[in-house]
Order: sequence, then structure tokens, then C-alpha cells
Amino acid sequence: MATERRTIAHRAVVEAGGTRGVPAFFLVFGSGRLYHTRGEPIMTRKKQGQPHRKHPHAAGPQTTTPGARRLKHVLARVGLLLGSWVLCLALLETALRVGLLDQATRENPTWYAPRLVAKDKEITLANYQFAQANPYRFTDKARTYQRLPGTKRLAVLGDSFIWGDGLPYMETWNHKLERLFQNDPNYKVEVISWGRNGWSTADELRFLITEGSKFELDGLIVGYSTNDPDLGLIQRIDLKWQDAALWRPVKWALPYTFAFVSSGVNRFLWKHTKYGYGTWLERLYEPDNMKRYRDVWRTLVQVARDRRLPLVVVLTPNNHREQFRRYFDTVIPLFEELQIPYLDLYPMVKEELGNVPTRALCANPANGHPGVLLTDLFARHTYAYVKEHFPLK
Repeated sequence: MATERRTIAHRAVVEAGGTRGVPAFFLVFGSGRLYHTRGEPIMTRKKQGQPHRKHPHAAGPQTTTPGARRLKHVLARVGLLLGSWVLCLALLETALRVGLLDQATRENPTWYAPRLVAKDKEITLANYQFAQANPYRFTDKARTYQRLPGTKRLAVLGDSFIWGDGLPYMETWNHKLERLFQNDPNYKVEVISWGRNGWSTADELRFLITEGSKFELDGLIVGYSTNDPDLGLIQRIDLKWQDAALWRPVKWALPYTFAFVSSGVNRFLWKHTKYGYGTWLERLYEPDNMKRYRDVWRTLVQVARDRRLPLVVVLTPNNHREQFRRYFDTVIPLFEELQIPYLDLYPMVKEELGNVPTRALCANPANGHPGVLLTDLFARHTYAYVKEHFPLK
């Protein structure tokens, strides 16, 4: 039977046109096998016991379900969205790193670039290292209790404005005041600096009573800054969500972007909620707190009078903004009531530096404490006042 089928197939080929041009290995189909023209089998069309394997592009029913196709489309879209976000964050991080959004001249910056913050910390760290040699951790050399013979001694008592937050300690106005006296041949005056970051007037009073009383003095200068009425009775609520440990990977991967976004969020919350420094500062000047603050000054001025020390309070603003005029106008009646001499430096700042952008008056681009222009002014005017009102000769 197989021979007959091959013969019939071969005749069909011949009848269709003969074997001219047909290769020697012309295949003849028969019995489910492929044959050489000589009749030897070349390969089977289908091996026994195995299913027929279709060509991958052969037409046939699709095996992918509609649900699987939808999932595939969703995953593709999610991947595209995530990729877009990663690209946007990378572009933003690059722009922030190169300084395109530093806001270096903006009056009210919404953020401080990490490299600027690092520079601020570097300055403060240098001050801390210097202060380690002082027994009270002041940014001043260690002083003896007794003054040198033939020398007058003044003490400047204050907070971070005296210590030097964000500003090299030798650029603070108290150290500049001492240099002015040192360069004046008509005076032999030593100026010692008593100031710590975060001190309020109440803290300064405690030091004056406990430790300051050990020092021989010829005059006392108290620096006043706007947060000095802090008596510890009004809670300052700061936002600290950005310091949580869960953000560390983000800070590591995108430090500038995280600082930019978190600062913007906090600025919004400070403006519209009870959180932040500004809200706390306003509450310090409420009548109830100012009434208690008056008692602190009543005690301080009595300590100075008991020691027969000339006293002056020097009001030092951060810049020429009107808010400092308002804060000073709130506390000045207290000084007048207690007959405490004071030197209000806001008018001088407004007159001499009113045309200078407030950012240029800062200690550094990431720190709003008074910078060198302001400390020069504070020292000059205090120097002139003390020479006129204190018996230093």
C-alpha cells in the first residue's frame, strides 16, 4: 500500500509538469511521512506520542484572558507614572543642587539649601570649639574675677547675639566693642562677654546673681533681642515630622528635594496654624507674659543698683523690618516705668541700613541673626553711649 501511494504521488507530479527542475531530494507525502524521491523516509510529520507543535505565529485562539490584559495595561501605566515621577525628582534635585532655586536675595526665603545650612553649622561648630576653653562655655577667653589694676571692666550680658550664632564670634558686637576700646588710647577698658544661645533675660539674671556677682565690674550692658521675654511659661510648638527616622532614605537619596519640599510644607503650616516660632514670639508680648517679665527686670535692675553698677539695655533688632519696631515699642514702657536706661538701636538701623536688603544683614545666608553690618553699627553706637554715660576714666 505504501508503495502504491508513493507511485500515485509521483505520477501526479509528473502529470503536473514532470520532474524537470525538481531537486533530487523532492519530498513526497505519504503515510504521514516525508520521503526522498528514492523512497527513503526523511522525517516524520508527527512523532508518535507527542502533540503537534504549532508555529508560534500560527493562527489560533488566544490564551490571554481579558483580566490579564487589563492588569498588563494597568502595570504599564503605573510604571510610566513612576518613571515620570523619578525623572521629575531627579531634575528637581539637580536644579536645587546647582543653585537655581537658592532664593539668595529673597526677603522671605521658603527654604535653605543644605550646602548653606552646612556652612552655618560649620561656623557654629567653630564657635563651640572655641567656647570649650571658657568655664561657662562663653565665646570669650577665660577671665579672672579681679580686673587688672588701672583698668575698667564692662560686662555684656545677652543671648545668641552675644555668643555668635551663625557668625564667627570675633564678629559679634560685644567683641567689636572691646576692640574699639582697645584701639582708643584714652581708655583702658576690658569688655567681657557673657552670652549663651537660647538664653532669655531670666537666664541672664540667674547667671548675674550666681556667677556674675563674683566678677569685679564697672558697668553692665544687657543686650535685648525680641525673644528675651521667654519665661518658659508659653510652649513653643515646633514641627518635627521631617526629623523622623522613616525619612532617612529619602534624605539620603534626595537631600535637596526633601529640604525644599519639607520647608515649604512647614512654612504653610506656620502661617495657618499655631505651630512655629512666629506664633510663639507673638505670644511672648501678650499682657500677661509682659507683666511677669516686668518682675524679672525689677530684680535685675535692683541687683545692678545694689552693686552700684551703671546699667544700660541695648535693644538690637535683626534688621530694619517694622515688626522689630512694634516689639520694641511694647517693651520700652517697661524700661521707662522701672527707670532703666536703654539704647534703642532700631532708628539707627533704619536710617543707616534701611536701603540694604534684609538678607544682606544676616549672619549668613542660612541664619537670620545679625550679620557684620549690624554688629558694626551696634558696637559703634554702644561705644559712643558708654563713653558718654559710664564713668570709665
